[in-house]
Amino acid sequence: MTPEAACARKAGEFGTTTGRPRRCGWFDVPVVRYATRVNGLTDLVVTKLDVLGGFERIPVCVGYEIDGVRTEEIPPSQAMYAKAEPDFMKLFPRMGRRHLAVSDFFRTFPSRAELHFGD
Repeated sequence: MTPEAACARKAGEFGTTTGRPRRCGWFDVPVVRYATRVNGLTDLVVTKLDVLGGFERIPVCVGYEIDGVRTEEIPPSQAMYAKAEPDFMKLFPRMGRRHLAVSDFFRTFPSRAELHFGD
C-alpha cells in the first residue's frame, strides 16, 4: 500500500455513495499559491493533521521539475503539467509510528504544524 493510500485509509476517505477510496495526495504549495492568486484567498484551513501521526516525515510539494528545469510555479499548459515531476520537501520531525490521541495531538502537534502552517 502506498503512503498516500495508507493516509486515505487512516483518514476514512471513502466515497459516501460508492464507498470507493478517494485519491489523496500530499500538500502542494504551488497549487495553493496559484489558488490564492486567482481566488484572493486570505486564510487556509488544513484538516486531519492527526492522520499524519504515523509518518516519520511528511512530503510537501514545493515545486516541479519539467524537462530537467525546476520551477516553483504551476506549469502554464496541460502538456507541461503532464510532464511535471513533483519536488518534495520532507517536513516535521519524526512523530513516531504511534497513533496520536486527541489530547496528545492538541498538546504536541499544533506547535510543530505552526512552524509550517502558522502566520
